[in-house]
Amino acid sequence: MAYDLELEIKEVLEKIDFVERYKSLSEKFPDRTNTFENYENQKAIEVFESLGYKARYNKKEDFFIVGEVKNKDVYTFRFNISLKYGVAELIWEAWHNGEVRAGDPWDIFIRLLSNDTEKVPVLYFHSYNELKEIMKIAFEMYEDFKQELIPIYS
Repeated sequence: MAYDLELEIKEVLEKIDFVERYKSLSEKFPDRTNTFENYENQKAIEVFESLGYKARYNKKEDFFIVGEVKNKDVYTFRFNISLKYGVAELIWEAWHNGEVRAGDPWDIFIRLLSNDTEKVPVLYFHSYNELKEIMKIAFEMYEDFKQELIPIYS
């Protein structure tokens, strides 16, 4: 495979049981009909903030930047979220010493962790409440991801 995960990213994703947790989450939100395409950016930000995360909308790239954590030039973590077409596309970024260590959507993590044998459906949402349910679990996973990487990167 031409592209692979950095070793520490792969190990952390395996340690936090990423594949199974994402599968479980996607099974709760499989309905692709009548998705919530006409959400308001400010209301989505309010959902993220109600769960304890600062968020901002990047108009140029058309996604939300949520829960950014920086430790000078040592490490940076960001959770980028695209909500186009009523689909929650979740992307984690990790930087260490100025070098990108991860910057992929969750479905790419799944493909790389499973050597392309697993496919997990995307997360469809139909309301702000469903978005909040998705993000509550996704943020728990994000916290586990960061907590495993911070000691490695410190």
